[in-house]
Amino acid sequence: MHIVDVKARDLSSRMFQVEIQMLREHDLRQRMIYCWSDLYVKQVFSGDHYDRLQPAYSIWLVNSVVTPHDPVPIHRYKLRDESNQTLIEHSGIWLIELTKYQLGEVVTEEQRWLKLFVEGETLDDVNLPEWMQTPEMRKAMKVLQDYSEKEENYHM
Repeated sequence: MHIVDVKARDLSSRMFQVEIQMLREHDLRQRMIYCWSDLYVKQVFSGDHYDRLQPAYSIWLVNSVVTPHDPVPIHRYKLRDESNQTLIEHSGIWLIELTKYQLGEVVTEEQRWLKLFVEGETLDDVNLPEWMQTPEMRKAMKVLQDYSEKEENYHM
C-alpha cells in the first residue's frame, strides 16, 4: 500500500517520481524499476528522437527494511557496469529506508529532510524545533498543514 505517489518535472525538465510506501510489498524492487522505467520512456513517442529524453529519478520513502544486510538508510541506484562505470546519467532510483534512520542531531540538509519524514507527524507546526527553522522546512510544514486540513487538497 502506498500513500503518496507524486510525479513532477523541474525547471531543467528532469522528471521525478516520489512514492511513500507504508507497507513492504513482496515485489517492491521490481515495482521500483518498473515505475522508474515508465517515467523515463513516457517522455518520447513513436518517431521522436531519443535526445528528447531527460533525466528521470524515482525516489522511494519506505517505512520498512528492503535491504536487511545493509544498515545504511539511503541507497542511490544507477545504471552501471561491473567496473562501476555509469552508462548514462539519465537515471536514478533513490531508496530511503526510514526505519533505519537513527534520529539525532541534524547537521546536513539530507538529515533535516529525513528527520521531517520520520517525525513530521508529531511536530507542532506552531512551535517548530530549531532544526526545522529554515525557509524550506517552514514551507514543507505549511504544505503538510494545508493538505491535512482540507479534504480536497489531500486528494489532489
